This record gives sequence, structure tokens and C-alpha cells, in this order.
Amino acid sequence: MPDAVLERARKVLEASRTENGAFVYSGAANPKVKTDLLPGSIARSAVCETTLTMLGGSSPEAIQASVDAFHKYWDELEKRRKQTGTHKPPHNIAPYYFYYGHRYAAQAIEMLPAPKRQAERAKLVATILKTRDEDGTWNDRVFPRSRNYGTAMVVLALINERTPIPAKFEKK
Repeated sequence: MPDAVLERARKVLEASRTENGAFVYSGAANPKVKTDLLPGSIARSAVCETTLTMLGGSSPEAIQASVDAFHKYWDELEKRRKQTGTHKPPHNIAPYYFYYGHRYAAQAIEMLPAPKRQAERAKLVATILKTRDEDGTWNDRVFPRSRNYGTAMVVLALINERTPIPAKFEKK
């Protein structure tokens, strides 16, 4: 991958981050907009912060803030699970971001300082177990076929401590 592409990706992600750690869905953040976007951003904030870390544009504090926001606003994400339609107000969250968010919250946890990881893992597992279906799978959509995706995202989240963190970008 050319260095210029990764540097551009970092700049785009940094431009999409708001002051409180939310990431706009598309485009650059507008500092004049005072709407709290964080409740609608929690399924993407962790993946954006961890990606920025790999690209040299984040910090352990920002990653921790994304994990904290995930738990603080989890109920807003839960409201969209197993619902119809996509990107519905008030936060424009699509149901298929539900377990996606859990998977990347798990990745963010693994990028925290080691002493914090175990407690954060336990908290995430407890959250994940609240939404398991009676048949033992996880489905964030209204379609039976999507339980494969939901369950796969959950398995990735549950085994994440045994999954290598992607390498950081280093200029060639």
C-alpha cells in the first residue's frame, strides 16, 4: 500500500472526529454543529480510534474514551437491534452495526494498556451475553439468515484477545 494512501486515510479519519470523540458517518466533522453525535457513533468510534492508532493519529486515552462511550450509550445501539430499516433517527444507526460495534470494541480493548484489559473484556462479555438468542446465536437483524453474520462478529469479539492486532503503519 502506498504511504500516501495511508496518510490520506489518517487525515480523513482525523477530520471526521468531533471534539467529544464521535465520528461523523461521512465527510468531515463540522465544529459549528453542536448536536451530540456520540450516541450514534459508538459502533464506529472504537474502530476509527484503533485504526487511527495504527496510522499514528490516536492515543490510549482516546481509545479508552471510545470503549467508555460504547458502554455508556450501548442502550442507543440496542434500540436498533432487530429493527427494520436502516439509518433511522435519532442517531441514524443501522441494525447491522450492532455486533460490528461489539467486535471493534473488543479490538479497542486489546489496544488499551495491559492492566485495563481484563476488566474491560469482562464488561464486554457481560454485555454480549445479554443479547444472545435462545438458540445460542446472535442476530442483529430481522432476517434468520443474518444470524450467521451476528454470530461471527460475536465470536471475533470473544476471541479477540487471541487475535493479533494489525501492524502499525511505518513510512517506507
